[in-house]
Amino acid sequence: MTDGDVSAVMVALPQADTAMLRDVTAFAMAANCAVALFLESRANIHLGEIVDAGICSVVIDGLAASRIPDLLETTLYRYDKMRGLQIQLEKALSALEKRKLVDRAKALLIEQRGITEPEAHRLLQRAAMNKSCSINDIAQTIIIASEV
Repeated sequence: MTDGDVSAVMVALPQADTAMLRDVTAFAMAANCAVALFLESRANIHLGEIVDAGICSVVIDGLAASRIPDLLETTLYRYDKMRGLQIQLEKALSALEKRKLVDRAKALLIEQRGITEPEAHRLLQRAAMNKSCSINDIAQTIIIASEV
């Protein structure tokens, strides 16, 4: 499957349970696909568990052929939106971790050299430019060196 290609799995069951949701979720993650779930009954399971499991669409008590095209479109749309949000979250968390790394390195420089925060930042920038690498690489090197 290439980026941008999204497939969907439609699962029809009499009812769901936590173990089944775990299995369907594991399959969907491994196959990188959306899941539409058709249940005859939602006994023994809360809708929140279904949503938390990453199921994009659920229909209870009704697997009618006429409903499938619209449900499939909705399922794929929701999956694409959720995947986009997950990517944004991962990028934001990565940026935050990088910022924490730089802040920690600056704190070490401030403590060791008795310089101000802007001076520490400029020092990191200069070192990154001189070494042709990122500020994060320099920050990580400083942190590792301080732990020795």
